[in-house]
Amino acid sequence: MWEKASEIFQGVLPGKWRRLTEYPYPKGMQRMAGVWSGCALNIGSQSPVQTVVHRDVGESPFEYSCLTAFGDFQGADVELWEAEVSIELRPADLLLFLDACIHHSNTVVTGLRHSCVAFTPKNMYDWFVREYSASKELEISLRERRKIFQKNRKKTTESKKEKLEDVQQNGAGRTKKKRRPQGRTGKRRLDGEKGESKTL
Repeated sequence: MWEKASEIFQGVLPGKWRRLTEYPYPKGMQRMAGVWSGCALNIGSQSPVQTVVHRDVGESPFEYSCLTAFGDFQGADVELWEAEVSIELRPADLLLFLDACIHHSNTVVTGLRHSCVAFTPKNMYDWFVREYSASKELEISLRERRKIFQKNRKKTTESKKEKLEDVQQNGAGRTKKKRRPQGRTGKRRLDGEKGESKTL
């Protein structure tokens, strides 16, 4: 089953599949479930319970897990809380998701339901980083991203400086309009000679 699941995983997320297969395991250790190094089997009962909202924090937050269910049951839809979706998982369906990052639970189950999860433990991922210097790859990637960020910031700063200089140069020759002096308020009429005026 997990070989088929791994094949589907490769077709859907080839980069993530490659990430899980590129590093050899320690001597004498094999992957438990296809490309995944861990596997958990949840045995159902005649009185199944609804699971509470949780994250699988013991698993790597960088790798996808694979969930499948089987048995004769109704309900037990998988709820992914951050994504705000509820997924109807029927027997033999596969669900690939980041169960260490996304809070999830399932709705009420009727009947007998078993489930199985293939995953990569966090300590296994950490071993990959230590053993194969994956942290160096991350460091190089971050350095490249930082260079791009600094380059873009320099361009933005230079563009703003040019605009400011342009405004200063073009604005230097302009004269400000003189404001009309504000006198006494009210209507005025000319009366008598040479512009004598009286306020109404």
